[in-house]
Amino acid sequence: MTIQTSFYFSAREEEVDDVKRMDAYKPGGYHPLGYGSSSTVWLANDDAANRFVALKIVAADRTENNGEPALLKWLHTKPLDHMGASHVIQVHDYFQIQGPNGTHQVIVMDVLGSFHPLRTDTNILKQQSRSVCYQLLSGLAYLQQEKVVHSDLHFGNTGFKTPDRYTDSDERMLSFPIITAVVPRDHSEQSDSPPKYIVSAHPITAEIMFERFVDKPNVQLSAEIMGFWNGALPSLDKGPVPETSSVARAPELTFNKLSHGQVQEWGVSSDVWLMAFTIYEIGFAAEMFPDGACHDARLIYETMKLVGPLPERWKPYWDPKPFEDSNDPDAAWRKIRDAYQLGVENIDALLDLLRVMLRWDTAERPTAADLLKYPWFAT
Repeated sequence: MTIQTSFYFSAREEEVDDVKRMDAYKPGGYHPLGYGSSSTVWLANDDAANRFVALKIVAADRTENNGEPALLKWLHTKPLDHMGASHVIQVHDYFQIQGPNGTHQVIVMDVLGSFHPLRTDTNILKQQSRSVCYQLLSGLAYLQQEKVVHSDLHFGNTGFKTPDRYTDSDERMLSFPIITAVVPRDHSEQSDSPPKYIVSAHPITAEIMFERFVDKPNVQLSAEIMGFWNGALPSLDKGPVPETSSVARAPELTFNKLSHGQVQEWGVSSDVWLMAFTIYEIGFAAEMFPDGACHDARLIYETMKLVGPLPERWKPYWDPKPFEDSNDPDAAWRKIRDAYQLGVENIDALLDLLRVMLRWDTAERPTAADLLKYPWFAT
């Protein structure tokens, strides 16, 4: 973390490296601990079980409508004999705490390592890409069996199981966090809402797990799906359209937005679309769409390149004519093949898998259970 020589974070600044914006620590916002996108997360020691766990402390204004703990608790009351059950993050407990910024849901979960350092700094993820993707698809098959919609399934919402205990040397490194005091410039504005000091997010994966995987080909990754804040139980009505990563967003969600709710086609098969983007990123160590594809028009344009012309039923909500010249999916996939064929094993089987997952019509997308039988996983 960058050393703050003034020991002060301005409330108007954006996030500083791995530290949250200070203006997010306010009533309805973050509890003054940790780091995360809609929550703050801490590594904690469970003395009773003698293991490390992750404490996810949800922002106060999201606690009331946060169905993640209830969904995961409900899911793990179901039979766990499905092979994919072990590839969905485990929730060990949940409770609420009262802080200066409101009431916060606390979820006690498995500690997962991020795939990002393993994708960029080692070959371990590349070497085990098919195994990792198979495990994640197994987890999705389990969710689909129970009719659970994740709705925000992307590379950042997957990870790998870390050991329940770290070595003595690991624990010594974790015992010396980097902290920076928070002192307001105007002492008349003192408040309990911000933390008294900032704790830098510890790069557990990058510094600890990295060493465990370098030059150790026998170490096997165990992948899990996480991030169920937008998840939906099968017993609930669809309700509001879920938020999801804009670049990986399934087209039925984009057209729900463009049609002002007229297109209502999202469901469990939307997760198959999202999983295709995740598999692509794991298999090719790159994102499927280029930067800037988060805007609706560009997103649809990039999708048409790979999938083909829009369905007629969606055309009233968007004019595809300026992009009709891009409708040569075979050429687009050949371009991908040419770019990666020297670095990706069995690339043709992988591309066939991705193409069958990326279908406009949700009814044409195979289930996750069917996808597990595709040749890429057998080669």
